[in-house]
Amino acid sequence: MPRSFTDEAIVLRVYNVGETDRFCLLLTRKHGRMTARASGVRRTTSRRGQGLLPLHRVTVLWEERSMGNFVTSTHCLNAHASAWRDPHAFSCAGQGIELLLKLTEDGMQMTDVYDLTAEFLCACDGSHSAAVASLYTLKLLKVLGYLPASITTPRTLSSELHQLLDASEETAFASSYLFSDHLARELSSFLSSLIGNQLGVSLKASSVCLAIPPGVTPSCQ
Repeated sequence: MPRSFTDEAIVLRVYNVGETDRFCLLLTRKHGRMTARASGVRRTTSRRGQGLLPLHRVTVLWEERSMGNFVTSTHCLNAHASAWRDPHAFSCAGQGIELLLKLTEDGMQMTDVYDLTAEFLCACDGSHSAAVASLYTLKLLKVLGYLPASITTPRTLSSELHQLLDASEETAFASSYLFSDHLARELSSFLSSLIGNQLGVSLKASSVCLAIPPGVTPSCQ
């Protein structure tokens, strides 16, 4: 007999399968990262389909069967509509999600990562997307243990960046709106070097953000 579970989840990615189903990559609060299939959610009469879209935070009920996890019910808690309206905010969220997927695996219990990601998605803002994404990257690397205990680089880091690295866990996302242009550039450069050279991770979403002209916001139909 299948076991049932209920948890909060952030929808990281979705893939349409078959004629009406959707395959979802979820980050749950208590059960970590997982995959689940939602049957029939792409039917026009389905009440679950709208909640199972990328970036949505939902309450999800699923069953663990021999063929895998199957979603049986969802309730949308936050659709993060602002990220869908503004391409800069969407790219900001996409960059964070992409990094999360590259650095984590299914089955890892990551309550602190879930809480951090939920806070990050609420903070994504078009006019400050680069700084918010950088701060999330810094916080995520710290939580996952990828941030070196002692920073050694061939170049001297500014005292401003040193202070931020030391206090990254306590730094609120709203503070990133106040980053100086120099600090924002230095942090981005430091993280790019760390992610590319030491972790061997290549991100695509960041280049998407850079390709979008400033001030472009599509109208919501």
